[in-house]
Amino acid sequence: MLTPIDALPQFVARDVAQSSTPASFANGPDVSVFDSDASIRLEPVPAALGEGASLTMHGHLWLSEQRLVFGGDKIFQIDYPSIALHAVSREVPDSLGKHDSCLYCQIDDHADDDESEVHELWIAIDDQKLESAFEALSKCAALHPSEDTGGNPFADIAPFGSGAALSDTGRNNLARFEAMLDESDSTAATWPGASNTLLFANLPPAFFESQELVDSMLALLGAYGHLVSWEPLAAFGRSVAVFATTEEASRVKHALDRLALEYEGDGVGNPVLRVFFASDTPLSTLPDGTLCATHKLDVEQYLKPPPPEREFLISPPGSPPVGWEPVVEGSPNTKTLAEDLMKALTRLAEQQELEGNSLGGPMVFVPESRTDIPSVMVHETEDEIDCPKRPISETRTGIAGISGIHTARPPL
Repeated sequence: MLTPIDALPQFVARDVAQSSTPASFANGPDVSVFDSDASIRLEPVPAALGEGASLTMHGHLWLSEQRLVFGGDKIFQIDYPSIALHAVSREVPDSLGKHDSCLYCQIDDHADDDESEVHELWIAIDDQKLESAFEALSKCAALHPSEDTGGNPFADIAPFGSGAALSDTGRNNLARFEAMLDESDSTAATWPGASNTLLFANLPPAFFESQELVDSMLALLGAYGHLVSWEPLAAFGRSVAVFATTEEASRVKHALDRLALEYEGDGVGNPVLRVFFASDTPLSTLPDGTLCATHKLDVEQYLKPPPPEREFLISPPGSPPVGWEPVVEGSPNTKTLAEDLMKALTRLAEQQELEGNSLGGPMVFVPESRTDIPSVMVHETEDEIDCPKRPISETRTGIAGISGIHTARPPL
């Protein structure tokens, strides 16, 4: 439970505690696992710290193997069994300053009271230390499991177990996570065919029947990276999770693949959680900045861009005058013959019909009945016709003397 204290407890560094064997492990020294400057926000404020809607303080945080201690304007400690939930939250209260993420805890002071009020605690520290703080909090909380499992058949969904004492599965998982914490290289392993999508297999049916277990799983996944979407497949005992980056998905696979899950159902052994990479999921950024799987976007909710239009602009002159603006050219002609061309041909036909054949001689006559067979009419006359000659006729008479010259045959 959350308890105010008058002075800070005495902590011992891990290397000092391991240098000698204590006389009694029951009253051993309180080993400090992590400490850092931090800012907290607590709401609602417990009666032990004074009533109020919220409390914001700046001070120092200690995570030891026995308790969580914060020292600021007020000093208090929290027993790990009272922490019902802890995770990494990317929603940081404004009162804690500018941070990308923070630790989020739900504190239940009276676990035996079903109607007890749950207090929310946000802990903001340096972003570079946040992952180490979460791993230390998970490790220390695992050393103090809750005494009340509620008879849940899948109570050991947590990596370390939640019974009155650590089970064999919990001890194996604890050893696994301790080895991960001791690795000098904390970067995720490079996996062939890695993607931002993971497929979780071998999940017991009871997992999908309890919303509390699902929330715990989502909080665990959110601690390793930005979880974009989660799709449960209860009929197949599987689920699909999509992360923001491939590196975050690789970190989850490295941490949770082949993790033993203790299940207390009849005739069911301890299943081993398997984590596989699935096909990469394309992501899209919404107007508010959040990520969403592209295939889930409802495009009808967003305005569509206007249809692109080709601009037929007339080229500007060499020296455009003041105030010149581009002029949109008319669209290409869609008709077989332009209207102005049809009018010109009509006027030309009417003019030829009025003038007639002024030179005499043979002419082609198309009857007005417009039959398919043309008629040829030949007029023979010896009388001279006095009529104005066309310019073309004058041109011909001017070069009449040249018309009789024959072209010589080319040599063989």
